[in-house]
Amino acid sequence: MAFCENCGMQIPDDSKFCENCGAPRMQAVAREAAKNTSEAGQTEAYSYGQPEQQYDTSSYAGGSTYSSGNTYNTGNTYNTYSTGNISGPLPMMGFMEAVQTCFSKYADFSGRARRSEYWFYTLFVGIIQLALGIVGNMIFGAPESGTNILQNIFSLAIMIPSLAVFWRRMHDIGRTGLWFFLNLVPCIGQVVLLVFECTDSQPGENMYGMSPKYPA
Repeated sequence: MAFCENCGMQIPDDSKFCENCGAPRMQAVAREAAKNTSEAGQTEAYSYGQPEQQYDTSSYAGGSTYSSGNTYNTGNTYNTYSTGNISGPLPMMGFMEAVQTCFSKYADFSGRARRSEYWFYTLFVGIIQLALGIVGNMIFGAPESGTNILQNIFSLAIMIPSLAVFWRRMHDIGRTGLWFFLNLVPCIGQVVLLVFECTDSQPGENMYGMSPKYPA
């Protein structure tokens, strides 16, 4: 059954035009169909009662918020405590990276240096000293004692960066670089400093800065 949009009269099912005003019946049929569809949808929506409430308890701070659109305050407050966990160690510094870092911080006595930086630099110095010893002995002859002139020149050139990286290595374990003067104590001083130089980095931040190995 349809009604004419023009005059409102009922149009028989077998008629294509309104018998009263002559308006096409198809417009009235389309309008009636849309109305019936809308009414059917509303009836279906209410036929099942209240929509099922789904609660998302994955995150709440203070109160509990549910995804059903309603917010309920339970009155309970939950505090979040930081456990102070330190992230895992950063990748070990490579040989060339350590050498470049030490020379780029030529006279930098601040900050911290992890073990890989210190020992790769020490290895580099040892290799160069060995090579200069061989070359210098071939050119100038083997010295009666000690090192040759090339080794002495190289030692003088790296004195400051070597002292600086030692200073930063001590900072990395929470100690002052003044421990360097323990070298003045024969044997025992060198042993103690070797233990310090092999000690792992202090995690997180200390008075000298953030750990280059275990940043918080």
